[in-house]
Amino acid sequence: MRGDPVRLTETRAWLHKAALDLKAAAHCLTASPPLSAAVVLALFLMLAGLALPGPAVGASSDARLKEVISTATLLRVRSGGTCHRIPERERVLVEVTDPEQIRTLIAGMKISQIFSGYACKCCGHPTLEFYRGQELLAALGVHHGETLRWAGGPWRGDAELTPAGSDFLTRWLADRGVPEPLAEWERTKALRKKKPGQP
Repeated sequence: MRGDPVRLTETRAWLHKAALDLKAAAHCLTASPPLSAAVVLALFLMLAGLALPGPAVGASSDARLKEVISTATLLRVRSGGTCHRIPERERVLVEVTDPEQIRTLIAGMKISQIFSGYACKCCGHPTLEFYRGQELLAALGVHHGETLRWAGGPWRGDAELTPAGSDFLTRWLADRGVPEPLAEWERTKALRKKKPGQP
């Protein structure tokens, strides 16, 4: 009995795509230096055609964010992320009113111009809220110590911090009593150092 030619063609195309995905995955596992989980996810989303609408995160987006928040007079770090919010359960974790300290944080949040634009499925924790007086300039959800999501901002997806940017932001938060992003970031760095097949 002969198979349905349309189904055979679709199956061959699917198997070919699966073989390419496996080849890409094998490359990702052996890349040197190791690729971050966020980069691998971004690559597979692009391959799958799951690009998000809107402008990509890049140099101009980084500059735009820093332009928007450069006049902040208050930084409030609160619990929770930027979606599925339950405001009555959120807590203020840190408040900074010194403009110089705010500018130092802004300068340290260095964003990768290459591996950004995907979005993980969580809402993030904590959220950095930048205010000028009572006006909210921007709310940035911190995701896994390595990406930022600008709620209501012009970015498509999340902006991946450079390793130096992640180191800076997560240590800045930990020094002020918010240790979770640093713990996640340290786990990610440890995983990147492992060779494939190591426990």
